[in-house]
Amino acid sequence: MEKRVLDGYSPKEIFYWFEEITKIPRGSGKEERIAAFIENFARERGLYCYRDELNNVLVRMEATEGMEDQPSILLQGHTDMVCEKNAGCEHNFETDPINFVIEVDKIVAKETTLGADDGIGMAFAMAVLADDSKPYPPLEFVCTADEERGMTGVEAFDGNLIKGAKVKANYEGFKDCLAASKVGGSGPLSCKYGCLGYGTCIKVCKYDAIHVIDGVAKVDVEKCVGCGACMAACPRGV
Repeated sequence: MEKRVLDGYSPKEIFYWFEEITKIPRGSGKEERIAAFIENFARERGLYCYRDELNNVLVRMEATEGMEDQPSILLQGHTDMVCEKNAGCEHNFETDPINFVIEVDKIVAKETTLGADDGIGMAFAMAVLADDSKPYPPLEFVCTADEERGMTGVEAFDGNLIKGAKVKANYEGFKDCLAASKVGGSGPLSCKYGCLGYGTCIKVCKYDAIHVIDGVAKVDVEKCVGCGACMAACPRGV
């Protein structure tokens, strides 16, 4: 019987899927196996699944009875991981599972990166989708490829495939548009060039001509001199 490192730890469902994910090599640009793993996970549960040529994966679960009228929720993550190891370590990121241990209250990889970014995000979504003990609204899970090298997966993903969710993610990090733009899935679904609303443009404007109102940067045309500093600072060139 296979010995599992995370047996007995909670939340057990999330840790179960995380340990499964650590067994699968998934460096940037080599996400075929982890994409197939998610696809098989969905098929085994009778869930809709779409996988594109870049190994972006969309999984859709219909609402449970009585929850059909609730707003759809989108769970979002990425499949690849940073692949770094200590000098002299013989780990092969293309073939070997991640070797990790528990040290006090931490999950720690031995000699390599752990891949918790974004292995734990995938595990969380899979635990939710596998849970048939609770009522759920419509759920969609988008897992994009090649996030660590430049987010080419999320940039190429066809957002029109997402059926019901109106917001991709709630960014809760530094209040800075550049930082938020690096999170795959940040911002409104309707426009990937939309204002992120964290006011980086305000910081560079010398004329007090920009204010964030209802989450969107608004320009006071009476004060704006057209210097272009705000556009240069905006990661989306708005």
